[in-house]
Formats: sequence, structure tokens, C-alpha cells
Amino acid sequence: VRAGTFREDLYFRLNVVPIVSPPLRRRKEDIPILVQSFIESYARENGVRTKQVSAEAMQALRNYDWPGNIRELKNMVERLMIMCAAEVIDVADLPGHIQTPVAQIPLRMEAGMTLKEVRESVEREYIRNTLKSNNWNISQAAKALDIDRTNLHKKIKYYGLTETE
Repeated sequence: VRAGTFREDLYFRLNVVPIVSPPLRRRKEDIPILVQSFIESYARENGVRTKQVSAEAMQALRNYDWPGNIRELKNMVERLMIMCAAEVIDVADLPGHIQTPVAQIPLRMEAGMTLKEVRESVEREYIRNTLKSNNWNISQAAKALDIDRTNLHKKIKYYGLTETE
């Protein structure tokens, strides 16, 4: 209003009843309903069949904090509807940062570690968890991590990751 970019009379009309909308991270119980609604809406608008979401994928969606709130969730559902060829969206179809949120990665930090060592520890565990959740399918893991397969191979070798871990 002060900057002159918002009409003062409209501001006072809208300000009568303030609308408080909590962030999605505080309404995790709403995520399954929202996901289903977005799937149905996308299918109807684009003339495609609806998809189901596996229990594991839904749990991963509920565990994620959604910093972009409902818009990020809607875009994610649309992406999954486009990219997932199967009738059921599984956890492997989700991007790596949703499959394994960074906050859930166990950190191996010791006193005196450098920033580089901590960063590499986090990256190693994140890659390991993503590979594990994709059954060590390099193509799927690289897609989830949003990196090239060759880059993923280099990181696997660098960190000495193996399927038996």
C-alpha cells in the first residue's frame, strides 16, 4: 500500500477477515487427499487415465517438508503424471530429494572434520540411500539425483560404494 503498488481501498476490504493458511509441512495429513485431487484434475484436463500412488511413495511425499508448499506439490504430481509410464507411482519414480530427504540421512561427523569432509559424508550417504531405494538401478538413481549416469558412476567409484553395503 505504501509503495503504491496495491490499492488502499482493496487492502482494507480484504483485511476485514484475515486468512491464515498454514504451510503444507504442518498439514501433512492433507497430502494424500491433495495428491489424489491433483491426479484426478490432471487426468481430467489432459484426457489421460488416473494413476495410483504406492503406500511407500505416499509416505515419502508425506515425509518431505514441501518448502514450495502446495504449488510445489501440484507441480510434482503433474511431473509424475507425465514422466511415470506405470499405472502406479512408486517411490523410485520420485526425485531423490523426496525419496530420501537430507534431514533423514544419518551423518557421520567427528570432531575436527573439515567442511569438505562433512559435505562428502552427506553426499556419500545421499547417493547410497538413493541407489538403495532404486535397487541400484544406475539410470533411475541418476535421474532421481538429477545427474548424468557417468557422473554417478564416478561418484560411486570415488566413495567406494557397493551394493552389499
